[in-house]
Amino acid sequence: TRTPQRADLIELCVRSGVKHLHVEKPLCNSVLELQVLSSLFDQFHVHCTFGALRRYLSPYLQVKNLLDGGSIGLLQEVQVALGPGRLCWSHIHAVDLIAFILRSDLITEVRAFADRGSFQSSGSCVDGDPLLRFAHFLCSNGSQGLISYAGGCDLWLYGSKGILSVLNDGEQLNKRSIGTGTSPYFSDQRCLEFPATQFSGTAAALDRHLR
Repeated sequence: TRTPQRADLIELCVRSGVKHLHVEKPLCNSVLELQVLSSLFDQFHVHCTFGALRRYLSPYLQVKNLLDGGSIGLLQEVQVALGPGRLCWSHIHAVDLIAFILRSDLITEVRAFADRGSFQSSGSCVDGDPLLRFAHFLCSNGSQGLISYAGGCDLWLYGSKGILSVLNDGEQLNKRSIGTGTSPYFSDQRCLEFPATQFSGTAAALDRHLR
């Protein structure tokens, strides 16, 4: 389906009794549509996933479990480097990873920069999909998130006691921590194992519904 009609189709599904939805990205075409859909999901107790899928895949689940278990201490910063791309097409994956790691309910402020020539704007309306250069997310607990223009398809989590990184779009999971002796540097580097992903892509999101 194309994005301009997607919100109406989702609403039709919800009002027809569908309780589980997996929708392609972007979910809808405006903040207003998003607010309407969010209210409908709450009202009809609907579980919805959409095309930003990394949070359902093994290396990203593992890095979140390590973080929640205190592996790198207090989280200070999350960085996502997916390379040059459009906000709603490419970097929706980065935004979702930031929300997944930082917790979206703790995010209090967002700033972003985009190439002016990549979209048109009038008031609060943006026509087009901006080419994102940089985005910064600030949380109420002091942690922050960054989306970079740099490539590599990497995720970095910086904590008070170490660093976790998911490299090459989930190919490798690394941990750096303080080594032996008096050095303050995170010089002890290890490649960590993570469970094999049973499903990939959309199948992982659909499996989430079954659970």
